[in-house]
Amino acid sequence: MKVATRAYLTTRELATRCGVSPRTVEGWRNNGLGPNYTRVGHRVMYRETDVIHWEDSEVARAQAEKERRARIYRARLERDAMKVGA
Repeated sequence: MKVATRAYLTTRELATRCGVSPRTVEGWRNNGLGPNYTRVGHRVMYRETDVIHWEDSEVARAQAEKERRARIYRARLERDAMKVGA
């Protein structure tokens, strides 16, 4: 028998999932940084599919930033090695 999963998360549930406070999630929302959301009456709700997509994009963004920093570091090492050899 298949058990249906919840399609939406509350701000508090998203905060728990991400390991941050609900105020942090509110800050993300106010600054356009978090997952897409919808209002149901006065409640803010996050579709689970939107949360998963946002999480995946954050992982990809973090990996790209890590690679960018590594390139900068390698270039600095090469530049410093050339100064020593000169």
